Amino acid sequence: MKQLRWTTLNHFFVASLCACLVSCSLGGPLREDQKATSYSLETSVPGWRELKDKADADHAWLDEKSGAVMSVRSLCDRYEHVSIRNLSKNLQTVLMDVEIISSKDRTIASREAYDTLVKGQLDGVPVESRMVVVRKNNCIFDFNVTEHPALSPSTKQAMERLLDSFDYKGDPSK
Repeated sequence: MKQLRWTTLNHFFVASLCACLVSCSLGGPLREDQKATSYSLETSVPGWRELKDKADADHAWLDEKSGAVMSVRSLCDRYEHVSIRNLSKNLQTVLMDVEIISSKDRTIASREAYDTLVKGQLDGVPVESRMVVVRKNNCIFDFNVTEHPALSPSTKQAMERLLDSFDYKGDPSK
């Protein structure tokens, strides 16, 4: 029962997080989002099951042992003038009582990225979440992993592996 409740919370979190870039107050009316179609990353994450119901994420995975959820979402030709730091702050709005544990600039796929580790509450449940935002070739990619009550070493390793595998050369139409 506890696992079922946490899995449900994770699905809610993925849906909320993914919807955030669309509906949060970053300016402009709602419209159909364009996703990146020609990026590559390691989609078979050992020990993680890819979710069929991934809300608006491009990919989402569940670690059935820990209940952790990891996702990646792309959004193209939108929010060109919003900094990746502000985009990262926007992702945090789905959590209550957010406390930033660490944040840093880093490089992913030869582009500047912003990497933030936070803790907060999701529907009253304490969680830790890592959010990484990168902009490349007019597309924004947000990577997220969330676990209750904190990110385990194996979850951190899975996220790093996902980030290291990411590559995007640009879509042919862009």
